[in-house]
Amino acid sequence: MLELGEALVKQGVEVHVITGQLKGAHKTETVRGIKVHRIPAQVVKIARLYPPPLVVCPDFLKYLRAIDEKEKFDLFHLHGRWFPDFTLVRKHCEETNKPLVLTVHNARPNGISPAYTLFGSAYELAIGKAVLKSADELIAVSKWTRDDVAKYKIPKKRFTVIYNAINANEFSTKHDLNVKKKFGMKPSDPLLVWVGRVIEQKGLKYLLQSLPAVLKTFPTAKLLLIGTGTSVKKLQKQAKKLGISNAIVFYGAENNRKKLNKLLNGCDLFVFPSVWEPFGLVIIEAMASGLPVVAARTGGIPEIVNSKNGWLIPPRNSKALAVAIAAALKRKDLLHKIGLNGRKIVEKKFNWRKAAQETIGVYQKALAKGHKKKSTLKELLKIGRELKTPRDAITAIKRLKKMWQIK
Repeated sequence: MLELGEALVKQGVEVHVITGQLKGAHKTETVRGIKVHRIPAQVVKIARLYPPPLVVCPDFLKYLRAIDEKEKFDLFHLHGRWFPDFTLVRKHCEETNKPLVLTVHNARPNGISPAYTLFGSAYELAIGKAVLKSADELIAVSKWTRDDVAKYKIPKKRFTVIYNAINANEFSTKHDLNVKKKFGMKPSDPLLVWVGRVIEQKGLKYLLQSLPAVLKTFPTAKLLLIGTGTSVKKLQKQAKKLGISNAIVFYGAENNRKKLNKLLNGCDLFVFPSVWEPFGLVIIEAMASGLPVVAARTGGIPEIVNSKNGWLIPPRNSKALAVAIAAALKRKDLLHKIGLNGRKIVEKKFNWRKAAQETIGVYQKALAKGHKKKSTLKELLKIGRELKTPRDAITAIKRLKKMWQIK
């Protein structure tokens, strides 16, 4: 939202962000040209069920109405459907007859884990589907995400696919030998890297299962895991059981982009075995750093990775993963070329200027159509009570056509 917002501002859009006011944050401020409004909120953590902190704003609608009355917004853009209070923006849009655009960052919660599927599907039934269907325009972060969410009986033509992006100029492709030195490795020793939240969805257990086979061919290889999450201890136990603890570096989180880029610059191959991934932003960060990629053929990943910038393997398949990693490491002459190809793809296809232009197109489309204000039983009864003559019936039809945006 920060990167997209900044790119929109550069193209002449006035951007405001309404979010929760956490401890130490200013009530209002301008960040990179974006006016930020923060409203009272609390953070609820449900580690195993919902890894990201859940921000709760009980009076969201009251604050939203007040801010809109002052700022006079033209439309609203909702990012995601998984924060219940914030989804009330759809109610405000119906009240004010203003368009609602929704970016679908997540597909249906199926296939991650039994708990995610159960509770995620329950949430979708109660809130998620209604939010999706109420939006005037839908943006999906990948074709796969669009196709998956469309299974909720939402026509595909209602979606516009706009890929996530990065600023490639913030990432260098210059190789850094100091990284391997830091981990007690020689320049010729292979260093694999993975970045993300250390949770079940990322398929890390399959990556660890593949390492013994990789180490038979490349005994001095190491795997650098950058990130934190609920599965760290479980993976450490797995590594010990497999006898590969010395070949894994549990680095922890690295939120500084320059430091992350430096770490990536010291590695040879980016490995991403997710079992469920609507897009995979860290993949294009690795590509921008000049790294070739080995990734699972799942979700939106095949829309990013191809034979020009890496290798795709079946998900949940440690043997195929081991074969692909070993095959890639054997072709050192090819790794650099593939890495540079990936960088070029990012610059052309996954940049914020392009994403912002496409988003403005969606805004213009939404504004041209106006908000499809949903009729309520109360409104229909009111129209019915006014039917006394044939002329009233004609008037009622006109009102209904206008209400439902029927030409």
